[in-house]
Amino acid sequence: MYVNQVGNLVRQLVDDPNQVFLSQARLASFLELAYLQFNSQVTQQAPEVYEVVYTPPTPSGVYELDLDGVLFGSNPTQRRCQRITRIIAIDPGSGQLIGILQPAASFETLNPNTSSSMQLRIYPNLRWWLDGRKVRFSGAITQTIQIWYIPDPNIDWALGLTTSNTYIDDLTQFHDIIALKAAQFYYVADGASNAKLDSMLAIRSAELDQYFANTRSGRGSRYVLDETGEFPR
Repeated sequence: MYVNQVGNLVRQLVDDPNQVFLSQARLASFLELAYLQFNSQVTQQAPEVYEVVYTPPTPSGVYELDLDGVLFGSNPTQRRCQRITRIIAIDPGSGQLIGILQPAASFETLNPNTSSSMQLRIYPNLRWWLDGRKVRFSGAITQTIQIWYIPDPNIDWALGLTTSNTYIDDLTQFHDIIALKAAQFYYVADGASNAKLDSMLAIRSAELDQYFANTRSGRGSRYVLDETGEFPR
């Protein structure tokens, strides 16, 4: 579905096709909030749907990277980061994966995990931790790295309502959830409720979660694979 199609569905759900109670500006605001919730639900199940990659300049023995004005702040040069999902080390020539840096839960746990047996996959047992707008590392970084992260959505909902074919994302079969969530915001603003709408939203949200539980990669969920050696314990 496109933005204008989702907007039309919201108007049908709240029974306001003539914009008597729901202006275009309010509709755009509700859609933006609804999509933030939809985006959050999706990234909890499958962050790769929205992940983008930032490759910083190759560091030279640094222990931290300041991402203020790059991924964070009021005017970042890249799309603003919601959450970093992984940091990997790559070969700068071929782009081949060299290793995966482990995330640390806190500054206190940033020290290298020397007990890990995964010397080959966990590049060289280094950890990273997002401290405000800085990424801190447990050791010096000399290898080219990539930062994979979830960016803020960049959909212009107000413009999309007045034009056709404004793309949202590839989860077209679940875009009615955005409309259902936007309709909920309308009812909240109106001081009302809609039990049938709430019930339908719960059903569709569960179907979205099940969709990702079955994986988007063909029949991958049909097979049991031993991957215990791929990640540190």
